Amino acid sequence: MVKALYRFFVLLFVVTACSDDSETLLDLPLESRNLVGTWQLNGYKISAGGPLPDDFTNIESATRYIFELDGSYTFIEEIGNNPLHEGTFRFIENELVLEPSEGGVDRYSFYIELSRNTMILSPTGPIICIEGCLYRYQRVD
Repeated sequence: MVKALYRFFVLLFVVTACSDDSETLLDLPLESRNLVGTWQLNGYKISAGGPLPDDFTNIESATRYIFELDGSYTFIEEIGNNPLHEGTFRFIENELVLEPSEGGVDRYSFYIELSRNTMILSPTGPIICIEGCLYRYQRVD
């Protein structure tokens, strides 16, 4: 019950914190076909112990996710331009779940907000941000 309430409040916070974004967010259904493509990191909001900042910090980054129609994904870190992990993805309710094919982590999960050209992720496990963090990705293909 506590976990469900925590998830509800985090989701509520994510939705309300992002409502003033300069792009009009058209919520898309959480379906694989809406996620397919290459998404490049271009901004973040990270709390330093208080509320999240109002605006995203814009960055230039080569970090990206590539999602395929067959349900596979690749996560590429900026440094070295090599895949950091790859595997399969799926949706469980309002979460994007990544299941790497190799490595020590069984899965990564994120609350996701998806529009036509913008994806906002907030980690829910196994790595979380206690005070809150959001990562904004832009569709590049």
